Amino acid sequence: VVRVHAITGQEPFIDEGYHVHRALKVWHFESHPAQESHGKFLLYFWIGLFDPRPVTGLYTARTSMAIFSLVSAAAVYGVGRQLANRKVGATALAVYAVLPLAVFFERMALADSFAGGFATLLAWRSLVFARRPNRREGSLIGLLTALALMAKLTMGLMPLLPVTATVLFYAWPQGKMAALRGWMRRYLPSGIVAIAVMAACWFPILIPAVRVAGTDEAFVLVNDHNLRQLDESSTRLDEVGTVASEIAGFTSWALLVVSAAALIYLIGFDSGTWRNAIFLLVWLALIVALPLIASNGIRSRYMMPTAMPLSVVVGYAAWRMWDKRQAVFKAAVLLSGAAWLVFFALPLNYNMWTDANNLPLRHSDVERYFSGNFGGEAIQQAVTLLEQIRQPSEPIYASHGTCQALYFYTTLPVQCLNDFARPEELRHFQTSYLVYNGHEWMTKYQPDEIPFPADKLGLKLELLDIFERTAIKRNVRVWRVVSQK
Repeated sequence: VVRVHAITGQEPFIDEGYHVHRALKVWHFESHPAQESHGKFLLYFWIGLFDPRPVTGLYTARTSMAIFSLVSAAAVYGVGRQLANRKVGATALAVYAVLPLAVFFERMALADSFAGGFATLLAWRSLVFARRPNRREGSLIGLLTALALMAKLTMGLMPLLPVTATVLFYAWPQGKMAALRGWMRRYLPSGIVAIAVMAACWFPILIPAVRVAGTDEAFVLVNDHNLRQLDESSTRLDEVGTVASEIAGFTSWALLVVSAAALIYLIGFDSGTWRNAIFLLVWLALIVALPLIASNGIRSRYMMPTAMPLSVVVGYAAWRMWDKRQAVFKAAVLLSGAAWLVFFALPLNYNMWTDANNLPLRHSDVERYFSGNFGGEAIQQAVTLLEQIRQPSEPIYASHGTCQALYFYTTLPVQCLNDFARPEELRHFQTSYLVYNGHEWMTKYQPDEIPFPADKLGLKLELLDIFERTAIKRNVRVWRVVSQK
């Protein structure tokens, strides 16, 4: 209920339009499913399974992610139970259920929560594998590792998690060589099974991608725009500070500080818990490492999968304190948990239900998710205008991002321009319509100015209307286009 209530109250985010657009294609198998994977093609199969339709597509896509959160929640419980007991699993699950970092992004059609769910399943089975290695568990490890990477390539370091579990929970005997041989005898056979299963899952994607590399059919396994250039000399400290503040907006600084203190305490001061705590710390590190190192601009949503290990850390530490005999520890757990819930988590979650576009987050996330840049009243006004004046034979074109977002607002067929700075497609129709959606480059043009060489293309444009936004200066413009060829 926390995930799905008023799930469309927040305006669409640009990536949601892209994901739904690709999800509509993959189940047709007209091209290789990973042809336009952009590092997350498994997400498109999941969303496409629910067949999002025009106008209702946003609700369908977002609800599909809310449904998958049940899998993530079960995996969080599984990790807590495997680390300690049912009480730790239940406490971690309770934290995860209301943690705004999880709630917010599991109400959106984005890949991060999807990938985080598979990473959590992998963490759970890694703990099982470390204690009971066999071919079945090895197969599960290989499958879940492959699925986590297919869900989003930011999980690219997750294959190290089961290895970490085996190192931590193996009963190392005396003598280095004997210990290493024993570790290999215990884990290597089922580990080979895991590697074989993971390779079998990825070969159908990698082999065609390598075969067409350098041709016009090259796969978009990774979007180069999202990758940080290796020769980039600037430091990332400012970006790390910004994203840390953004994460605090979804979790509170208090929870982050308590989580860090809990890990330090469990590793260094609580006997018998250091292995479990190091496992949780490595899990967190493997999630954040690739986005911090390789992403071209770190975003708070990239860190959403940390909601799962953070929930387990808090749940585990809370029960370790509760099990102590002193009443002061139990009082501290109750009072701090109640204060965080009443003064932070519940109000933020309630805002998501009632006033989603005005959540009290950092300015960067407010501009990113709540500005209405690819949704909102301006887009709705443009759609209303087109529905009133367009004839059935007259096509509608829009720039990328905008044409995908319009799918959430109208049943009219909207086509994407290949190049919005030179829309050659418009020359093939006597009359058509063009929607531009206030990208940054447009701010340099005057309201009556046409942002491409219309005369050279044999086109005449009539500006029908400009729809202003309240949150940002970028506006929506609708033109009628007449071909003069």
